[in-house]
Amino acid sequence: MHFEAKVPDAHSATYVTNYLQMNYHSSHEEEFYGMGLEYTIWNFKGHRIPLIVEEGGIGRGAQPITWIENRMRGVKGQGGNSATSYGATPNYITNVNRGMIFNNTHIGIADFKKKDKTSFLFWHATSMQGIILSGKDPLHLA
Repeated sequence: MHFEAKVPDAHSATYVTNYLQMNYHSSHEEEFYGMGLEYTIWNFKGHRIPLIVEEGGIGRGAQPITWIENRMRGVKGQGGNSATSYGATPNYITNVNRGMIFNNTHIGIADFKKKDKTSFLFWHATSMQGIILSGKDPLHLA
């Protein structure tokens, strides 16, 4: 099912806002897979993922190499973390045969940290569009 939401004042100096966010329910057992080219995390439940392409870093959160790269080499953040990606995309499928494909190109955050809620936030966006997936098994998510 395709969806589109338009909020013209979502990026507004008048209302002091600069983002558009979608929140929806998810069960604490639901597992989220996808989000583009991610090397470290398999299930994103419990994580907050930046929707921006950035240098993966040296170590990507594995210790002690990440600590050494971040602190000893003099370049803050050089070690990266488990969520850095060369190909972040706001798309996922779940273990309960649901999924979402967002067609937005804005920088944002996918937030799976809460056990009963999922949030997608896009900075400087006034609309959000995409496809909601649902099916009896992963092959029928369309």
